[in-house]
Amino acid sequence: MIQLRIGRASGLLALAFAASTVCAKLLPCQLYIEDFSKNKTATDQTKFPGHYSDIEIDVPGGTGAVPAMVQVQHADPVLSLTFYNPNIRGDPNGHFHLYNGTFTDADGTVYPITFNGSATYDQDVAIPARGTISINPVQLSNLPSYVTIGTLKYSFLLSSPTGIGLGGIGIGIKTYVVDDTPKDHMTIPWFEVLDLACTWANDLAGPANCSRACTFGLYYSQQFAYDLHTHNVPAMWFNPYTGNFMLKTFLNTSGYKSGNCVDVSTFNSLCTTALGETTVLNQQITSYSFVTFKVCPIGSDSTQLANYYYALFGMHQQAHVGGNVFDAALAFIYDLSGAAYMNPPANWPMPGYWQTPSSPSPMYGLTMRYLDLNYDYVYDDGHYFTWTIDPTRPSQPVPFTTNTFTYPGVE
Repeated sequence: MIQLRIGRASGLLALAFAASTVCAKLLPCQLYIEDFSKNKTATDQTKFPGHYSDIEIDVPGGTGAVPAMVQVQHADPVLSLTFYNPNIRGDPNGHFHLYNGTFTDADGTVYPITFNGSATYDQDVAIPARGTISINPVQLSNLPSYVTIGTLKYSFLLSSPTGIGLGGIGIGIKTYVVDDTPKDHMTIPWFEVLDLACTWANDLAGPANCSRACTFGLYYSQQFAYDLHTHNVPAMWFNPYTGNFMLKTFLNTSGYKSGNCVDVSTFNSLCTTALGETTVLNQQITSYSFVTFKVCPIGSDSTQLANYYYALFGMHQQAHVGGNVFDAALAFIYDLSGAAYMNPPANWPMPGYWQTPSSPSPMYGLTMRYLDLNYDYVYDDGHYFTWTIDPTRPSQPVPFTTNTFTYPGVE
């Protein structure tokens, strides 16, 4: 009898153990990989000269989640998801449901996102024990067709009759929508540059519109102060040893930053190329110093006529997009038709930007005439540079040669 009781107790214990194993609480599956294709590799000052992973969430790769992604308008992203089942059992009858896709732009406008052309996407899947579940790639459509910064969101449910799955999860990722494929030194764009450029060009599309927005945005953003009364204003933001534009140092310097037209146009071009616009930096060079029409340098209030004055240059550099000038360094009183303007030139043609005859009225554009020391007075002590221009002297044609400015890269 005693042995029977012991055997019965042992049997009950074994049954209890088996039941606890079968009824053990299931662990939720894990989102293992989230990978958008057709988006652009990006970086920032913490990652450079490296860049963020092209996989947005990569648990097995150990890279974690990227802070944002860059998407070219009209290039629908394709989403691939992989899950991991940590449980010791699986279920051949799993189901995946993708729903509630939205994109909210910088203005708060919400766009419903479709999955392969539908509001939802469904797929039957087998869930292996302690294995991965891959979802077929799904195309996401109906993102904005203009530049903006927004949030792309979607929800998913992975389920099975036995309760293995992961349910009701919403995913959101900061998304920069750019006009075209980023180019040149912003082929791998910096998030900090995109923060500025996409904010300035928000709701816009097309090279002229986006480049104009960057030019105006930079001019009025209190990034630069161009002091034309400093002797031979040097370029301040290029490393003298590498020739690179010191983008990281620039971004980490608060307030107005000194610089000349080379600095300003270079940073303007970083913004436009980050948005995908093909941009060239051109210099107009003359054989002798020339006098500009009255201009207001970046860093001054262009709404006040008192801030406009004649400047003396031997060279001036701007960003050119589509062959036209986008000059964020200076504001002009008049546009090329003679109408009141008081803004930086944007999308102005060449050579009209340089000089536009308007007989019998004065010329318009940047250049009035050569410096004439018989009538103009210049004082330069090597540190402070000032001048008095005779405004009665007539304007005259000033020939120039064009030099395309290039530099190795950014750092």
